[in-house]
Amino acid sequence: MMKYLFFVILLFITISNGIAQSTFSGTRLKEAVLSHIQERCLTECEIIVNVVQTQKFDESSVEASIVEDIPFFKGKMNVTIEFKKNSVVLRTIQVPVFVKLFSILPTTATTLPSGHTLKDEDIVEKRVEITAYKESEIVTKPEIIGFRTKQSLQQGAIITSNVILSPESIRKGDVVSLVVIIGSVSVRGSAIALENGNVGDKIRISREGSQTVLVGVVQPNGVVVITK
Repeated sequence: MMKYLFFVILLFITISNGIAQSTFSGTRLKEAVLSHIQERCLTECEIIVNVVQTQKFDESSVEASIVEDIPFFKGKMNVTIEFKKNSVVLRTIQVPVFVKLFSILPTTATTLPSGHTLKDEDIVEKRVEITAYKESEIVTKPEIIGFRTKQSLQQGAIITSNVILSPESIRKGDVVSLVVIIGSVSVRGSAIALENGNVGDKIRISREGSQTVLVGVVQPNGVVVITK
């Protein structure tokens, strides 16, 4: 694991009883951790750092560095600080931190029913905490206009990718165009979607008037294709 020297703290060196000593203030260590995280937050964040104990060493000229082993800061985690002299690690401590992330996300202006097509007036952008959300769930207002809701959404609900369907997507109960491909032969018909599905998803469908359940892939044009 690659480690980089991030900061060097030599707060003071005292001579006591003929022994050179290096001391690292807990307050300064905490400030260094805060600064380290702030510089690496990709969005607005709030950082909580637990109390850090003052670190003392009998050796002089000890250097402290934060280990660069966290690609991004989010939620509960530990920051590692190493104390070295002449490249030899004398001590390692773990500093518990909690990082809250915030961003401007679309929320519902009013309560919306399942299957509702989103319009500009349905959406209000607000600053919300996104710590618990995956990056793939985050959407912006412009990109979701015209999408449909998968479920009913209460007023003020955060709109994420997992509660909406693209215009080309299929919703449970939709009558869909069906294409069955057998070798070089294709047969067209219609079917009922038994579940929601976005483009590229495999969904269960049934032919009208039949109890047989088939599985097909949703295409960009909304057609479901079954290949045999």
